[in-house]
Amino acid sequence: MKRAAPIFAVVALLDGCFPDFSGLTGASPDDASNEDVRLSLDADAAADCTSCDAVAEPTIDAPPDAPPDVSADTPADVPADVFVDVFVDEPSPDVRIDPCRRDGGTPGIRITSSSGDFCIDKTEVSNADYAKFLLALPAGGPTDQPPSCSWNSKLAPNDPNWPPLGLDNLPVANVDWCDAYAYCKWAGKRLCGRIGGGPVADSRAADPAESQWYLACAGPNSSMYPYGGTYDPGACNGVENMSPPQLRDVGRMSTCEGHAPGLFDMSGNVYEWIDSCETNIGSNDYCRMMGGGYTSPPYELACSYRATNTRDHFLPNAGFRCCTDL
Repeated sequence: MKRAAPIFAVVALLDGCFPDFSGLTGASPDDASNEDVRLSLDADAAADCTSCDAVAEPTIDAPPDAPPDVSADTPADVPADVFVDVFVDEPSPDVRIDPCRRDGGTPGIRITSSSGDFCIDKTEVSNADYAKFLLALPAGGPTDQPPSCSWNSKLAPNDPNWPPLGLDNLPVANVDWCDAYAYCKWAGKRLCGRIGGGPVADSRAADPAESQWYLACAGPNSSMYPYGGTYDPGACNGVENMSPPQLRDVGRMSTCEGHAPGLFDMSGNVYEWIDSCETNIGSNDYCRMMGGGYTSPPYELACSYRATNTRDHFLPNAGFRCCTDL
């Protein structure tokens, strides 16, 4: 709250292309166990206001023969030495602000937890979102990366055909863990990790009391899939959803809604990097990806399914979304 000089009235013034996936076929479970990726299954559960400043409206003297204009909102008997409290730090109640969006990226969904509330992006980060990030980078390239990403000198997706023309709404893929971390930090958010802040321990990545991503997907009661306890091949974009399997626009499948209304694609489409790594040394650290992708069989589409890859690894079915601490 800030105070203003004596006034009778205050008015708030608000003054590119991916490779063609159409020929791909679904990967078998055996394909997921190659030496590039170690997969594990948890056995326990398989509006925009730029600046809202209040300013004093100029006083206009009424003609001598006109009665004073006294409105219900302007006290007529305020003494000259009385200050009127003016709230200038709060936006107009008519302006809707998304507390989850922060500096950029997609809008978020608020998740309530006994361990602390947070927001999670309502969809996976899209190609259009990621392109804005790359355009905003300084000429010197990546900055403010953690020590474990000091090797990462390139943040563009590892795809010679990127950016994909006409495919802005597909989820960005072929990004490694450090790329995902850098984007979320640029957007004023963070890679989803532990509820309350920081990374989530690998052993807690599928714990609704600890993991932001898992709670958003499965809810406090640890539902098997974001939409319920029984697998539905038509609900989310896995290998059985369409033939041949291929990426779909983010948020397109209304049937693939997560624990919170308006939260989409927590299962399938692309795996999602989270802030959960076994070590913090460098490019060879093993880090977690959640949710399965468009080539995933049913068991990989469970909220509790966790894939492991090295921090520098990238895949055509791996992307991410961000979280925000509240």
